[in-house]
Formats: sequence, C-alpha cells, structure tokens
Amino acid sequence: MRGVFAKNEPELWSCESGTPGYSFYFDLIAPLWRNCKAEGAIHRLCSLMRKMGARTLVKEEELDPDQELRDEFDDLTRRVGAPLPDPPKAVRISFFAAPCPPDKSRWRELLPEDSFLGYAVIVQARVPPDAESARQHAPSGELAYVLEAVARPPGWACEDQKGRYAIRGATNYYVHCQRTFKTTIGPKGSSKEYTLNGAFFCQQNGLTHVCAHAALRMILNTGKGLVDHKVTNREVNEILGIDHEQVTVQHGLSPEQILTVPNRLGINVLGADFIALPAVDYAEWAYPLVESGYSVLLAFNPTHAEGHVVALIGHTMNSDKWDCEAHLAYRPEAFGTYHASAAWVDHFIINDDNFGMYTCMPPSYLRSKVLPQYDRTQRAAFALGFLPAGVDVPPYSAEKAAVALVRQLQACYQPPSENRWLERIWVQLREPQKGIVARTLGRRTEEYVKYLGALVDSEGKPAPSAIPDAIRRGSEHLWVTEVSLPDLYTANKRKLGDVLVDAEASRTRGQPLLRYRWGWLPGLQIPQNPGPGVMPAPWPLTGHVPVLRQSQVLGPYQEW
Repeated sequence: MRGVFAKNEPELWSCESGTPGYSFYFDLIAPLWRNCKAEGAIHRLCSLMRKMGARTLVKEEELDPDQELRDEFDDLTRRVGAPLPDPPKAVRISFFAAPCPPDKSRWRELLPEDSFLGYAVIVQARVPPDAESARQHAPSGELAYVLEAVARPPGWACEDQKGRYAIRGATNYYVHCQRTFKTTIGPKGSSKEYTLNGAFFCQQNGLTHVCAHAALRMILNTGKGLVDHKVTNREVNEILGIDHEQVTVQHGLSPEQILTVPNRLGINVLGADFIALPAVDYAEWAYPLVESGYSVLLAFNPTHAEGHVVALIGHTMNSDKWDCEAHLAYRPEAFGTYHASAAWVDHFIINDDNFGMYTCMPPSYLRSKVLPQYDRTQRAAFALGFLPAGVDVPPYSAEKAAVALVRQLQACYQPPSENRWLERIWVQLREPQKGIVARTLGRRTEEYVKYLGALVDSEGKPAPSAIPDAIRRGSEHLWVTEVSLPDLYTANKRKLGDVLVDAEASRTRGQPLLRYRWGWLPGLQIPQNPGPGVMPAPWPLTGHVPVLRQSQVLGPYQEW
C-alpha cells in the first residue's frame, strides 16, 4: 500500500534459508493467523519468498488506517451486526533479498530497492463467535486475511560483486499480466517508498467479500489501462448495491453480478460459456488472451456445493511434452487439423485467493471428459477476458479462421521447388497425422508494423522497407496468428508466417463477421480469397523468423 504508514518503526529479522533462527510458520504465520482458517495464501507467499532467496523480513505491527482500511473495518462491523471485541488492525510484512543489517536502524540505506521481493498487508480482527454471520468463516472468533499483496514473479534473487540485485526468472515460466506497484515502509515523516513489478493479489474474508471480489480486484488492479485507480472491496460492493446490513455475499456472486463490475467501470470483456459450448476447449480459448497480456477470470465448478473463480495471469511451457504432437498422430479424427500452441502450455499461472499467488494449475484439471450433464468433477464453467475497448473478436475464433485460410491456399497453390519452407508447411498440412502450429497473440497495428519492419529471416533476407498498405486498413487492434512447425516452434521459438485478423468484427446487417486483414508465408503474401487462378503477391522473406514476444519474457527469463 502506497502512502499508508506504520504507527511505529518496523521490526527486522534475518530469515535466511538454511540458517538457525527464524521460522516463517512458527514466528510469522502462527501469531498472525492464530486459530484462523484460510492459511493457504500466506503460506504460499512465504514459500515463494523462501525459494526466491529472501534474507530479511520487515514487519510493521500496525498500520495507520487509510480510507480503504477504514472502509474495510467498518464493513466488517456492519456485516457481523455487533460491536467487535477489539478494533481491527492491519499488519504489513515485506521481504528483501539483501541481508538483514546488523544495525537495524539503518534499514533505509541498507535494504536497496533492487533487493525488494514483495509485501503483504494482512487484516486481523476478532469477531463475536456467536454472531450468525461469523460462524462459518471465523468459528474461533479470530479472522485474518490478505487484503493486498504484490511479489515479483518467481525467480532467483542474484547479487553481483557490486551488491546489486536482479531476479533470474524461472525457466519457461511466463507471467504476462503484471505492472509496476509502489508501497511504503515506515512511519509518516520517515518512511521509504519501494517499487516492484508483479501481479496484484488479495484474499476473500467470506463475510464482506468472496472469491469473485478477489478475482475481480486481482485482474482490475493488475491490468494495464483497465482502471485509473485501485479497486477496493467497498467499490465492488457499491457497484453491486450490496449493503452489508441488508444483503450478504456469503455464497458468492452470480455470473451476472461479476459481469456488472467491468461493465459499470467501462471495461471491455469477452466471455465464453463452456457449459453451453462443451466442444470449445477452455485452455485454447484462454491461452491467446493470457499470452497477449490480458488477464482472464476463470470460473469452474463444482467445488463442494458451489463454484470458484481465479485469475489467469500467465503460463508455463514444456517444449518436451509428448502429447502435443502425439494426440494428433494417434487420434486425428478427434483433435482436428493443426496444433494449437496452447498444447505446449503445461500450466496456467493463476492467482487463487485460497491458495495464493503465482500458483500453477494444469489445464487438464478442468478439462471435461464427458458431457456436462454427466460430469460431476471440476470443470471450467465460464471465462471473461478483460480487453481494450473495441476488441470483440475472440482470438480462439481468429485462430480457427487463420488456419482455414492457410489450408484453403494450400489446396490451390503449388510453391516453386526452391521455396523449401513453404513446401514443408504444405507437407505438414497434407499429412492428417501431422499438422502445423498456430499461435495467436493480440497486437496494436503500429506495434506489429514496427515488429515486421525489423524482421530478418533465417536466410539473411530483411522485410521490405515499404509495409503493405493492407496492414493499416482496419481497427487499432488485431489478432496475429503465427504459423510454424512443431520442431521449429519448440526448439527455435520461430515461425514461418503470420495471418492478421481484425480484433474488431465488421458488421453486416448487425451480424459480427471476422475480417481478414493481411498475411504472409515464405515467399508470398496470402490472398484474401485463395482459389484456382489467384496468384499470390511475392514476399521477400523465405526463411523462418522469431515469434512475437511480450516484453517481460525477454531479458532475465531462461527458456528450454
């Protein structure tokens, strides 16, 4: 929390892994949580900090409440319907990779910003255990939950010989949805501000807010350009018209209520109902959005008697996965005609308010194996992608259309013998047990033009200085479906062409229609309507080129 100050000087402890002394569980979590439920989130944060190399823990025992904290405390009191035995309070803990200073009063100069790993603000309250509304979530009378937390994406904190720190990212681990956050440590008048990149995390308390509140806040407060302020639990409830003295949220929010929040805030969303459309694979639908840096709210059910929602913010990749190619080779009748790049996603990185930040969920966990009416296991129910204004074409649909266009061209055009890479694509398309790879990402038109103009292919040929006019004829946002081959994609992270589809649908008599903009493959530009007698225009690139990347996957991230 930026600009929220501690009432007193912070306490510092050395918490280096493998050395006698500080225990995250016994010395930190147990006193904070006492007899409370829902310890999973704080355990995950501490485990993550331990793995990332935290050496110093800073604890601010009580924060001077700002408006958000005052609202949180007031809403809790009104929800319980009785005076609280003690005033609630907020505790802030922060973690650093730098060693704990021998002179702890010098923490401001000896705990550098580049060693800052993360922080969490924890609300603690005592509630009357006999209050009807508190029996389920605070049967002991003790309540604790993470109101706000941000940590750097997982990796190893490395120190150089000059005492500077950097995070070496975990291999094949991509947190696409993140931004810059600021927080404060210390009392007012002598505090220090720290900055870090990461994804926002928070936790429900089950009384005044539930998992849907948490998922919405995690997405809205992380997504770039979605809102111009921090969304609080009070704001979500005000949008929904929830008065804690009259209406409870103990059993969760309906899909309609969830959708009301981004609609009221003027945020564009795309949705998919996987119960109504069981043939749509939720992972293929969600992955292009997440890869493009757009958070996805994913609902699944059942969990006990009701559903749950989480925030999808990234993915991991396993370039050695066997089933990505084998499933098409052994069962082509069931798995279509191409390899969606989502097949190499072995986990979605999610923020789950029950189990913490940056956790890895296997896509197979929520894939339905039977018809919905017979499925009693966990399965994806619906998803909402939070997108820039004007984007109303799902990338899932754009990718299917792009592959169909490439196949249409292959059926009517024979490349010259010297165009070996295009011929290789055609061979893959002709083999029912093989197939090309399609990977779809969102880009602004000008971003793609800049990227295209800088390309040099594997044969040393540059893109032309004159970019085709068709690229700029359309909406500001587009979906780029990259065409590749399995080995080229997994081993080289390279591709053999792009198909561009407008992210904003055209309209004919009110019906949305996909609009192809432009595309290329080795040696040619893809015609809008391939057919007999249609000669593709030439294109100078005849080799493979790097795939599009989000900026945060470059630099310290390692890949296999």
